[in-house]
Amino acid sequence: MSWFVFRTDTVERFFPKEYSFSGYDDISVIPEDAEGYVWFYQVPPVTSVAELVEAHRKLEYVLERIPAGKTVIALTMEPLYEVALVGNDFSLREAIESYNAFLRDASKKYNNLKIIDFSEFVRRYPVGDLLDWRFYFMSQMGLSP
Repeated sequence: MSWFVFRTDTVERFFPKEYSFSGYDDISVIPEDAEGYVWFYQVPPVTSVAELVEAHRKLEYVLERIPAGKTVIALTMEPLYEVALVGNDFSLREAIESYNAFLRDASKKYNNLKIIDFSEFVRRYPVGDLLDWRFYFMSQMGLSP
């Protein structure tokens, strides 16, 4: 088996054909024969702070079960579907920041964990180019191919 991708959305178009994929937000299978792993968790359009906290636990669970000699690449989480909010509830933004801080801390504990700052990619495109709601509702693929 080649690499295995843990994901929350449809991301197959962004990886070579020989990669394998988890179900959406599914960590029940961690293939032992994978060469390496990709953790591609992003914020779903409708989410809660509790779901993002759960993403910390899921990644920790996976990292504890992957041998130290196998690389795990994790992308930072970015608020792709963010809507300008009026008021003072920044809990979702804070949960995303907390998740990304968790990733950085986890990379110190797990030497095989490598972090990709996904914000570098996101900043290159206007939101209208990044997202295609038609694709999302048809295939659970938020990022425009």
